[in-house]
Amino acid sequence: MDFTDLRKHWSDSDKKEIPERESMAHPNMAKIARLTTEMRNDGWRDSMYCPKGGEVFWAWEPTMGLPYRCIYQGEWPNGTYWAMVHGDMWSCHPVLFKAIADEKQA
Repeated sequence: MDFTDLRKHWSDSDKKEIPERESMAHPNMAKIARLTTEMRNDGWRDSMYCPKGGEVFWAWEPTMGLPYRCIYQGEWPNGTYWAMVHGDMWSCHPVLFKAIADEKQA
């Protein structure tokens, strides 16, 4: 198979895949994308850039709705994000993070 064949294969695959993906789109996905962009414009960053030394930070993921306090525990990239809500902790997968400006919030 040469590059011409590969390009045709990729083009044919796109013709099938793009309509399939568009049919799965939900109106709320566009809202989540806009909200994520607005949060980034307000100083939120991708969670992979969060503090890794046990510091508490704000985290957000679409399934949680509201931001929550979080820590990253372990060696990057094999550690775990921990949500701290209602006096309990559980593993989580935040999309965005923001440093906590006031230590009283931590």
